[in-house]
Amino acid sequence: NEMTPKQKERYVEWSEIVDTFNRDVHDIDDKFLLGINILWAPRRLDLRFLHLKILGPGATGAILADNRVLLPVVKNTNYVVVSGKKMFLVFDVYKTSATFGRQVFELDDRLVDIINEYVAAHDLKDGDVLIPQPTNKNKVRASSDMSTLMATLLDRYFHNGMTQVKHIF
Repeated sequence: NEMTPKQKERYVEWSEIVDTFNRDVHDIDDKFLLGINILWAPRRLDLRFLHLKILGPGATGAILADNRVLLPVVKNTNYVVVSGKKMFLVFDVYKTSATFGRQVFELDDRLVDIINEYVAAHDLKDGDVLIPQPTNKNKVRASSDMSTLMATLLDRYFHNGMTQVKHIF
């Protein structure tokens, strides 16, 4: 796909995005939201559906040896699954989920550390929404609110009106 004139104007090289993230992002909320879009392949608005799922003794669900996840599919729910020292993103809700089904991705150590710090900073528990509405921590953000949040965050660090990183990745 070709970039629109506006996208060309706001374009930032991927290496500059990563360098800025590594050098300038210190706030844990910013680090989490940018990290999950920079240190891992950016998603659309699927991240707004993320819930924390901690697998341990007595928990419902499991990660199998081949990284398949045994969790029930819950309407409007994607997961960050913690299983021992491993962490996975599990997507059941995304644009082409009817075609491709559940997607499971193991996260690298750096993103695991950031997510662990974010979970601790917000005292999140099993089942909690990771990116909740500002006024109700039990509900996911509306897509328009998530878009605004990301655009504001990107502008804070890049100052060019960039609203998403998925076209650059």
